[in-house]
Amino acid sequence: MRTLLSRFCDEFGAIVHPLLDPLASSSESLAALDAASPIRKLLPGLRDRTHQLQSLINKVEEQQAYVLIFGPLKSGKSTLMNAIAASYVSEVTTMPAYPCMVFVQHSTQRRYKLTRYDGQVDELHDAAALRMEMNRAHTELVEHIRQIEETGADFDPTTHFPQAIRRLDICVPAEALKNSGTVVVDTPGLYSRMKFGYDQMTREFRDTATCAIFVVKTDNLFLEQVFHEFHELLELFSKIFLVVNLDTTKRDLRPDGSLAPSLESEDPIRLIEAFENFSMSSSLKQAREEGRLKIYPSDLLNAASRRLNDSTPAEAEDGRRATFDSFLGDLKDYLDSDEYLLAFLGDSLRQAENLVAGLRRLLADNAVAEMEIRVRELEADRAAAQERSASIEELLSFEWVGHFRGVQPDLEAASTEEEAHLGQKTENKLNETIEKWFQETSSLKSLVKGGLGSVLRDLQAEIVSTQMAALRQRVHRAPGGLTLPEGLAEQAASCGADLTAIGREAIERIDGGSAIEYIEIPLHKAIIPVKKSFWDWILFRNIDKVRMRVLGAKGEHRLTQSMKKKRMGYAGQTYMKAEAADAAADFLKHSMPRLAKWLTQSYAHFGIKLTLERLEVAANHAAKDLECVTIELEKVAALSASLRSLHDELSKAEGGLDFLSDQYATTNPNNLKLEIEEEVGINTDPQPEG
Repeated sequence: MRTLLSRFCDEFGAIVHPLLDPLASSSESLAALDAASPIRKLLPGLRDRTHQLQSLINKVEEQQAYVLIFGPLKSGKSTLMNAIAASYVSEVTTMPAYPCMVFVQHSTQRRYKLTRYDGQVDELHDAAALRMEMNRAHTELVEHIRQIEETGADFDPTTHFPQAIRRLDICVPAEALKNSGTVVVDTPGLYSRMKFGYDQMTREFRDTATCAIFVVKTDNLFLEQVFHEFHELLELFSKIFLVVNLDTTKRDLRPDGSLAPSLESEDPIRLIEAFENFSMSSSLKQAREEGRLKIYPSDLLNAASRRLNDSTPAEAEDGRRATFDSFLGDLKDYLDSDEYLLAFLGDSLRQAENLVAGLRRLLADNAVAEMEIRVRELEADRAAAQERSASIEELLSFEWVGHFRGVQPDLEAASTEEEAHLGQKTENKLNETIEKWFQETSSLKSLVKGGLGSVLRDLQAEIVSTQMAALRQRVHRAPGGLTLPEGLAEQAASCGADLTAIGREAIERIDGGSAIEYIEIPLHKAIIPVKKSFWDWILFRNIDKVRMRVLGAKGEHRLTQSMKKKRMGYAGQTYMKAEAADAAADFLKHSMPRLAKWLTQSYAHFGIKLTLERLEVAANHAAKDLECVTIELEKVAALSASLRSLHDELSKAEGGLDFLSDQYATTNPNNLKLEIEEEVGINTDPQPEG
């Protein structure tokens, strides 16, 4: 049946429900940000309002009547829930100290849903699994509370432990709840160690038409601290039922030693009168006089037993006590009353308006404006990172080989300029070596392999030294000694490849000794003048044979100083010097380009290797920087888009709620349940002025 109330609920949902998606995406985007991000401070408030909004939507869409049960620990709240539901649901209260709201409603199948402060939802289908999970969560919560208390801060689960359980939904077969559409909400016991404050735990019920039940045992009825926070309930709820849980089995001791029924079992009305006359605060008295507070003494244990077992006789109504049936009847009458229905509309709208206003205040935070600035900064950082990556890729693909090898002409030129000096210096050393050889006992082979070879090695070292000096000068004059396109050296330096430093390091890595070759001046093959001895003449030995007999086939014969002087003399020494000088001059001419090429290749090898290594490192850093800034930008941009979407939806919701308020402001509560035929659409966009 289509009623005015059901139409209101549909229209209300169409206005408010679109807020959930941008709220969820905004919370998800906020949670993905770094913990140090300033805007993350909005996350607790956003999650809190999302939870309140979802609860409000569920309440309106399902036209649920929430009944909250408060009271000290062990006051009989579990028993009352069983009695109201006419079903055994006390298993939900096996964790009385855990500070979360417990919602009990009818369902054909038992199921349990845990909602945490971070929005995560876990669903269970087994009471034992629920008990284990709650016990584990209880232990974790205690530990987190202790840690925060040690710092001196007030524990706030939204900030300090968002994995804490915020709400537990229990769905069990309970026909009494099904017929009335009632959701019974159990709250943690008053004065429990982990109580965060009833204002925080019940804020989602502020400005709603929900009524509250306060359960207290007669033993605690006259304790002032039990009602210390009762004024908060009076501010939150328009109707409160105070149920005094009687123990009708209690007995009092008479003077004669016999036992008699106690006052609370014999005449509980007198107990209530005493409470009203001597202990009730002024705020409670005022609420009592206004009809907002009603008091019902009842044995809840017997009432629950009777409700669960239809065969148990009903409690007698003798005019002295308000039975549980009276309480239940008044509760149902209130939830079925026009007063409740009208309040349901007005308070639902008011709560939605308050939530929308709260979200508006959140979006007006400076952190939101700072986030938009951060988006622009990250976009600039990403562009810079992309430009840097592209620049490095360009440098990595640059033709470095030819440019590094371009130093070779300078090296050759440097040694060519020193050719005459090097040649003369080498010739002098060769002459000194040969002259020294003539003053000692040794073979021609030792001269060739030792003395003369050492001179040629020194010559190569001189050439290498000259060319290395030229290379250093070139590196000093130009980055890396290279002739590069304009701006390329600066580009490389900005990307971490300082070519001047690379050139110097490449030079330090060159091992010039590796370029020096072992070279022999082949004097043992030369036609060195040798004098014939007497017997050489007698035996008609030709000069070649004489030379071989004196020097050896490979110059291996050891010759004394006198033999050298006698058989070779000045002519032989002069000839050897000339031969050595000619060989050294030819060697010098060929060594200069060879060594220049070798040094160039070595320099190019190390220079290119170092350059590419620097660029690869820079490329990896640039890629990581780009990845990091891109990830952060995506997160912040996603959050920005979600908040903009939320902003737009808030504007639509404000207009829609204003429209609903105007449309239903003068609604007659008697008409809310009447069947209607027409369907009136609603424009949720803000209405233009004028």
